[in-house]
Amino acid sequence: MLYLPDVVIAALDRIKRPGNEYFFWTRSSLPNSAANYWRTRLNLIACKAGVENFRTRRLRNTFVVESLLADLPIQEVSTLLCHSSVTTMERYYAPWNKARRDRLVRLTREMYERNPSMLSFDRFVPRKNITGAVGADPVNSSASNPMQSSSRSLW
Repeated sequence: MLYLPDVVIAALDRIKRPGNEYFFWTRSSLPNSAANYWRTRLNLIACKAGVENFRTRRLRNTFVVESLLADLPIQEVSTLLCHSSVTTMERYYAPWNKARRDRLVRLTREMYERNPSMLSFDRFVPRKNITGAVGADPVNSSASNPMQSSSRSLW
């Protein structure tokens, strides 16, 4: 079961076949043929709408990404996709898991607050050695505040 907005239900009701309670299955076809039927119809709709390089998988991926960006727990989204394990979700969709990203940002911020010397980038400057390879040599750094030299470019 999945919630659908009223506008989506109304659109589906307009295309539903009389006497069939399902939108995407005729009860007389095999699931694979039903999937192929709808994949073909969705491709036709995308073509008429001018969507280039349409793939039905993108609808699923968009749903997942938007759900995670809307702070739905990754475990719940995984359940909606009928995954047997949340590991699949974590493998492919971890970058969009807002809760995970926020937690990692908080943890790294706390790490830098506990050990501000990690921010002292002035100790090393890139240079070419005798062979022409780029390396890092320590330089004399007397900066007591690692954030003080914020005007230096990292690129």
